[in-house]
Parts: sequence; structure tokens; C-alpha cells
Amino acid sequence: MSSTLSSILLIPVEITYAICAISLFLIGTNFLVSVIIYIRNRKKGWSLKTPQPPDEWPPVTIQLPIYNERYLAERILKAITQFDYPREKLEIQVLDDSTDWTTNLLIGLVENYRKQGVDIKYLHRVDRYGFKAGNLTFGLKYAKGEFTAIFDADFIPPRNWLKRTIPFFNDPKVGFVQTRWDHINFAHNMITKMAGLTLDGHFVVEQVARSTAGLIMGFNGSGGIWRTAAIDSAGGWQWDTMTEDVDMTFRSQFAGWEGRYLVNLRSPAEVPQELDDFKLQQYRWCKGTAQVALKLMGQLPKAKMPFKKKVFGMIHLLSYLTFPLAILLLLLVLPVSLWSQSFLRLFWWAGLASIGPVLLFVLARTEHAPRLIDRLKIMPSEFLIGVGISLVCALSVISGGVHRGKGGTFIRTTRADPRIGRAYDSGKRRILDLFILGEYAMGTYLVLSLIVLWSTSGPYLLPWLGGSALGFFLVASISLHDRLKKGIKHHVKHEEGSDVIPIV
Repeated sequence: MSSTLSSILLIPVEITYAICAISLFLIGTNFLVSVIIYIRNRKKGWSLKTPQPPDEWPPVTIQLPIYNERYLAERILKAITQFDYPREKLEIQVLDDSTDWTTNLLIGLVENYRKQGVDIKYLHRVDRYGFKAGNLTFGLKYAKGEFTAIFDADFIPPRNWLKRTIPFFNDPKVGFVQTRWDHINFAHNMITKMAGLTLDGHFVVEQVARSTAGLIMGFNGSGGIWRTAAIDSAGGWQWDTMTEDVDMTFRSQFAGWEGRYLVNLRSPAEVPQELDDFKLQQYRWCKGTAQVALKLMGQLPKAKMPFKKKVFGMIHLLSYLTFPLAILLLLLVLPVSLWSQSFLRLFWWAGLASIGPVLLFVLARTEHAPRLIDRLKIMPSEFLIGVGISLVCALSVISGGVHRGKGGTFIRTTRADPRIGRAYDSGKRRILDLFILGEYAMGTYLVLSLIVLWSTSGPYLLPWLGGSALGFFLVASISLHDRLKKGIKHHVKHEEGSDVIPIV
């Protein structure tokens, strides 16, 4: 390649590398800011007391959106029907989108509870249009509650959950209250510990920081309760993205409502037990958040809220850009090192941005990992798997950009119950196979990059490129091992099985 051509190609490569490095540094710095806010406001968040209860408890509707959860249906209904809330003020909606024998089970359970005097209703749609968001909207047509609580099927909220959340609505500005997700199966294996710690970083550090600093805090789709009027005034649930919860979070706060976060009120739920399940969950979250960012980031600067809230809200929306930027940066290391090694060294400081995420997880002290050493033990797997699934997240962000405003097929996270089959339908298996191929390809590319660059900058790049390659190889190998072990490659089986029943 001639020197002239090399110089021409080098300019866009250097510009792209610089944009990636600087952007990652800024996003990483945001994590560090969240950590600092959390440290300053930790006591304020953890000591938040429940206000005085209202003179009269208001009517509440609890929505249970359920899709083919026959092994969890009985558990969630038992938990909800045992709430210590005035029975005459509590309405339960079983929003059943199931296509299997869950439907028969739910009909029987609802009838039994109804005979016991529980105000519980069974609702089934003709189709699954809009998926969860559509299901919630369908239920709201018949809801009687001034407030609407939402729980996915794998949650087990405590009996006093409503009496701990409703008093916060004494403040007329409060539109929703979110409680902390706990992890029923945290100690099951390496994947559950890693997934649990990842969620703890968000629920313990980020949510506390955002809520105590007056920033845009999030509703997480379950384990939360809304003022029904806030949902209506924000435009109702919408399904043009895959994360209706993030979408509603921003639209409600654009409309002037505020959220409250209760870190000391736990809502136990499950985390994915297998890596493929975790990948599909992250794919949905990343793609959906990217769709929300494209949908709303033009409205955010015009919203009537403080400037700092807008700035951190924009960073919140764009935070998932971390993944495609990180992948692109790794791909550019080889050409930049070959053509302009001195340019590569200009951005050594960008690596300091990793301090923020590390501290985020280290500070995420919970009942499952109370000691610092407990969290530090998880950090190596947290790093390797986090790097390894970055390709999945990067592709999902790109997919969210391509499918802007189109929502997408809801990919439910497989539950932990051992009776639930782990076979995936053909669509999911194709996606997961492509992930594995891509992860092996990324790991191989990084190893080859080290070999090519070894005589010059290879030894210095070894911790970064070598560690990243190990992460990609590890994630791909775990997924492949699980696939071969369970024989998923040789048994084409739809997730819902063959027990589809007609709805009369």
C-alpha cells in the first residue's frame, strides 16, 4: 500500500478511534459521577422512611402480565392474594397472554380465589399485539384502581409491599414508586452471581444516586406501582420499543411526574441461570433502550426540567452506546497501531473510565454479597463475561437503530424452574448461533492482532486485548458447551412445546 493511500485511509481511522475513545471516557465518567453521588447520598437513600399512611387506603389494581408461566403462576398468585391490604380496596388482574396449559391453570386458580372472596379477574386477549405493553393497556381498560402495581410472574413481593409504597403518593407530584429487585437464585452458579451483581450495580448504586440527586430515575418494568393518572397523562403504554418501562420512565417525567425509589424494600425475583438466557435478556434491554433513545432524545432538551436532569437523562439514554463503541475500538487497535502507533498512545487516559464501572459493582453491597471480598471474588467473571457479551449488546444496539419505532418480538427470559424445558425455537437458536460465531471471531481477531503487533506494542496491549479475547472465548465456549450438553442443536423444539390449546 502506497504511503499516500495509507495517509488518506489513516485520517478517518484516527478520527473514528478518537471519537470512540473520548465517548467511552465520557460515559465511563458518568458511572464515576454516579458512584460519587451514591457515596455522598447513601445514608439518605437507605434511611428513607415510609411516610404516614393515608387516612383511607385508596383502591389499588395489581396487574400480573403472564405468558406461559405455568410453573410460576401459583406462586405469584399466592403472594399477591396474601397482601395485608384492605381486601375491599384491592383488585387483582391476571392478564394471561398464554398459548399453553397455563391458561387452564390460571382459570382454575382465579376461580378458587374468587370463591374465597378475593376481587380477582382473569383477562385473556385474542392476540398478543403489543406484547407486555399491549397486555397492560388491555388490563387498564377494566381497572378500577387509583394506583396500578405491576409484577412479572417470577416475583415474590412481601405481604406489606403495598402499605410500604402507597404512602409515598401522599406527595401529589409522585407518579410512580420503584422497589429494589432481589435475587432468589443468586447463589445458584457463576452466571446468577454475575447477573445478580450486575443488577445490584444498577439497583443499589445507580438508582439510589439518581433518585437522591433529583435526576431521572427509572421504572424497571416490575416491582413498581404507578398513579394511574400518571400513565394516562404520559400517553399510556406504548409498544414501538422493546422496553416499554424505559419509554414510560422518560415520558412520565417529561409530563412533570416524579419517581421515588425504595432501596430498602426488596422485591425478590429470579435472574437468568444460563448464559444464553442472559444474552437474550441483554439483547432485549439494549435494543429497546436504543429504540427509546432514538424516539425521545429529541424531546429531552425541550422538556421542562432542570438542565442537569436533561444532561444526565441524555447520558442515561445513550449509555448503551458503550457496547458498539467498545467493539469498534477493539477492531481499530490493529490498523491504528500499524499506521500510527504514537496516535494510539495519545488516548491512554481513556482507560481510566473503567474505574467508574468497577467501583459501581464493588459498592453494590447487598444481603447476598455483604462483604467486600464477596463482591471482589465475582469481579473476574464479571469482567470476562461483561466483555464477552459486549458483542451481543453492540449488535442489539445497532438492531435497535435499524428497527427504530418498530418495537420487536418480545423475547421472554427463561425462568429458573427446573421443570421448564431449555429448548429454543428455531429463531432464537439462529440468533444464539450467530452470537457464538461472532464471539469466536472477535477473540480470534484480537489474538491475531497481538501476534502481528507483538514485536512493537504487543506486550503493552496484552492485558487489554488478551483479556478481551479471553472474555469472548469464555462466553462463546460456555454457550456452546451448554448447547451441546442439552442437545439443543439436535432437537428442534418450540419454547412453548406442543401443548397449545384453543381459547374458547
